[in-house]
Amino acid sequence: MGKSDAADSSNGPAVFATSNGFVGVYHLSEGGTGTRYNSAQSSHNGTTVSYDGDEKGTGLVGVGDYLTTNDGINLGDIEITTAITLSAWVNPNSLIGRGRFISKQWTTNAAPWQSYALQWDNSGTPLVQLQLAVNGAQTDATMTTALTSGTWAYVAGTYDGTTMTAYLNGTSNGTPTTAAGSISATTRNATIAYNEDAGDQRFNGSIDEVRIENTARSADWIRLCYQNQQTSQNLVDPDDYSEWKYSKNMYSTPRPQARTWPRRRPISRSS
Repeated sequence: MGKSDAADSSNGPAVFATSNGFVGVYHLSEGGTGTRYNSAQSSHNGTTVSYDGDEKGTGLVGVGDYLTTNDGINLGDIEITTAITLSAWVNPNSLIGRGRFISKQWTTNAAPWQSYALQWDNSGTPLVQLQLAVNGAQTDATMTTALTSGTWAYVAGTYDGTTMTAYLNGTSNGTPTTAAGSISATTRNATIAYNEDAGDQRFNGSIDEVRIENTARSADWIRLCYQNQQTSQNLVDPDDYSEWKYSKNMYSTPRPQARTWPRRRPISRSS
């Protein structure tokens, strides 16, 4: 039974701390052509590529980026070699060919192609896949349900050192791939919405709440992330964290009202 006078509490920046497995958290609420801030740490803020100022659009949670032909975001060298989770909310305009939501290209534009990537591969049907270079070999976990243009979808992929799993809208989609080993390193930059060498493999549409994590999140975690970010949910106020920025574990301006993330309704026993 809920207690109506229970106080909200929060430590927003600590939620996305690197100690919790977050490496890059991009709310994409800034607008304009400037920096896309990383809420997890002071490094790996995003540098916009070919932005002309009209990219600010409606996101799934508050404001997101609306990307067209040549837009992208460079995050610098984010190296992850063990467990990983990649996720984003996407609303594609076009799903022709192949495109990247999140990627870190291989050293050269050749196999195994990506150190890590969350992308779609349209071999007739736009299917999202997690692609990794496991022990130097291209390894994919591909969904069986196609994306739909003009519709928001929550896409995610996890790897725990032995199994790769792709998720669509909070649920495992497709057959998980067994691939034991480490993710092969490369000094290339991590990017959002494009591939450093392949200029035609870009994402065209709206993107929001991009996350790169150095841990393999559970199926329950992925499902909760999907559920608590929808407009119809009642677990978290979308305005709570869409503006959070990292600043020495303190809020930076603008500072939202103190909340819990995710903001669950307080539960207690009534006296």
